[in-house]
Amino acid sequence: MTKEIPDQEFADKIYQALTEQNIPEQSFRDEFGLTLGAVHRWTTLKNLPQPLIRASILEWIDAQNQ
Repeated sequence: MTKEIPDQEFADKIYQALTEQNIPEQSFRDEFGLTLGAVHRWTTLKNLPQPLIRASILEWIDAQNQ
């Protein structure tokens, strides 16, 4: 069973990955087929991916930091 990640926690982790962990936004967008607007909406809690998808996105971010 996948752990559900709260909206604010998910948005914060995306923002931190793109700003503090220096993951290139273009790489992030390309990996998940996102537009610039989608990334902005995710980091500002305007619109978020389904809860079941969030874990795989955060796993990808973790893999970029290794």
